[in-house]
Amino acid sequence: RQQLLGFLGIQLGAGAVKDVIGLADAYKNLQSRIGLVTGEGEHLAQTMDDVQAVALRTHSALESTGVLFTRLAQAGKDAGLGLEQATAQSLALTESINQAVAISGAGAAASDAAITQLLQGLQSDVLRGEEFNSVMEQAPRLARALADGLGVTTGELRKMAESGALTTDVVIQSLQSQGQALEAEFGKLPLTVGRAITDVQTAFMRYVADTDAANGVTEKIAASISFVGENLESLANTLTIAGKGWLAFKAYNMAQTWLDKAKAIAAAKLAVQEEVAATTASTAATAKNTGAKVANAAATKTQTAASGAQA
Repeated sequence: RQQLLGFLGIQLGAGAVKDVIGLADAYKNLQSRIGLVTGEGEHLAQTMDDVQAVALRTHSALESTGVLFTRLAQAGKDAGLGLEQATAQSLALTESINQAVAISGAGAAASDAAITQLLQGLQSDVLRGEEFNSVMEQAPRLARALADGLGVTTGELRKMAESGALTTDVVIQSLQSQGQALEAEFGKLPLTVGRAITDVQTAFMRYVADTDAANGVTEKIAASISFVGENLESLANTLTIAGKGWLAFKAYNMAQTWLDKAKAIAAAKLAVQEEVAATTASTAATAKNTGAKVANAAATKTQTAASGAQA
């Protein structure tokens, strides 16, 4: 029972370590992606803080919020905006889009799909076709924000999409104009358990990342894994030799055990044989003695009969 509980404890501990390492790696990957847009140094550190703040204010996952910001910032830079302006604009847009998606009430998968399709449309410089349809179906409040920003109905918005009028600049300006309206509407939403848990996950992910940055835990683990991968053949040979040595040792032990048993059996067999021989000799002596007694009795009987005849 104690061994089983110990084994389960190790398995649970290994699973927890794996989860923590996954969080640290995800944060590093996100930081690297944002760094490609913002550059390294203090600006990157400040941007990471700002992205986390947006995620917490909108009760959205940190990773998806960071990816959304990165693509919007890159689109802003591609449009000719400076780094500071592109960063500020992208943070505001990221917050508005997260709010609109939350107001729409879609699930996580649907929300991610709508944002992905929106970004694909922005990257192609026009929102239409499947990308536009996905936004309309899976994030209707986001679609309505676009329509309100342009001063049109959703039906007219669809016609604009079909004609290719929803360019990147048009979409961005439209969403920027609806920032305050979306913020006010989002503020009326109740804080659900699911959103609270998302906030906890965001905070814990950042905590793990900061702890890892200070101690380099995952780097040491990654280095160990890398060492094993680079030296797998040598390690395999070493383990094989060690295994053969262990098997030889066990074989010697077994042979020695069997030899001891064989000696014991032989000794027992010899003892039995000696006992049988002794018993046989004793039986023969007894039989010989009995025969002598019988012969003596017969002689006595004959002598007694002869004496009677003489009398």
